[in-house]
Amino acid sequence: MSPKSTSRWVHNIMPSTNTPVTKTQFSPIVFQNRPPNRAHYWWLCIPDFIFPKLIRSQRLSQALNMRKHGGLANNFGLSTLGKTLLSYYVSEYLLVRYPRLPMGVHNAAVDAYMGAETLGEMGRSWGIEVDNSDRLEKYLAKEPEFMQYGKLRFGDNRTNFTDREDGVTELSEAEMARLRNNVNTSDETQAYASAVRSIIGGLYTHCGEGATKQFINDHVLSRKVPLEQMFQFSKPTRELVRLCDKLGFKDPVEIRLIAETGRLSAHAIYVAGAFTGGEKLGEGIGSSIQEAKTRAVVNALMSYYLYSPITSDGNQVKLPSDSSYKFEGIVGEGDVAI
Repeated sequence: MSPKSTSRWVHNIMPSTNTPVTKTQFSPIVFQNRPPNRAHYWWLCIPDFIFPKLIRSQRLSQALNMRKHGGLANNFGLSTLGKTLLSYYVSEYLLVRYPRLPMGVHNAAVDAYMGAETLGEMGRSWGIEVDNSDRLEKYLAKEPEFMQYGKLRFGDNRTNFTDREDGVTELSEAEMARLRNNVNTSDETQAYASAVRSIIGGLYTHCGEGATKQFINDHVLSRKVPLEQMFQFSKPTRELVRLCDKLGFKDPVEIRLIAETGRLSAHAIYVAGAFTGGEKLGEGIGSSIQEAKTRAVVNALMSYYLYSPITSDGNQVKLPSDSSYKFEGIVGEGDVAI
């Protein structure tokens, strides 16, 4: 990017400002009235909570560029920094708020919060456009130079004169490698995810840790992830017995029938409970005795794994990265060997 083109882009897209960034600028709002197909206007529509005005336009252009060639800085470093920050804050949140999650569920939750598919959809919702035109098309259309800097650029962008058959999509080498590894994400989705990570990295570079953490809380950790749907128990009764042994319970695990109604009818209902001594661990309802007992065991395991510690005042425990942090949670006991 030449100095002349850079100054022109800064003048047209983002006027300079000396307004300080405050915490209130990071409250969530809804994008409205975004002009379609005008990538450079997208920068104007980004509110301060996503990309404060003090961040120069060169950083955004770099965050949207994945190409290694072409004379422009790519987003490799910013994406690596953003991925590291996301990994830290997401892992910190899950380990402190849900300290008993099994490792498999923990990894699935991390992927649900910051995986390529999730970040790709986030980038699309922000209105980022993909630069699909090649160099020849840009030259023939006499596209202004600053237009391409506001679009997501990935791939080699070379002109392809080979006729393509309708309905047939040519996969790149990277997409073929992901298919061989059972990773079903396209290059475009990976590019969107990289752009989101790069924006987070750029935010940290220019605004510091506090603004970046608030941004991640507002846009990543604020989403509802159904952790209870990520569990899959193959042998729940054996797992509950092993868990009670690991926790040092002296009494054996018993599955008892608590109540029933309509045994001789077509719509019988049974209520079963999982007990150890006189303490009830879980309760389940089913249309058969076996179903009720299985649900009771599964609910007992879920109540243990999804436990979230609270403070003495009834509030959620603070995270280590919070100010005035004081450890009030628990440390998980690890996975149960079945």
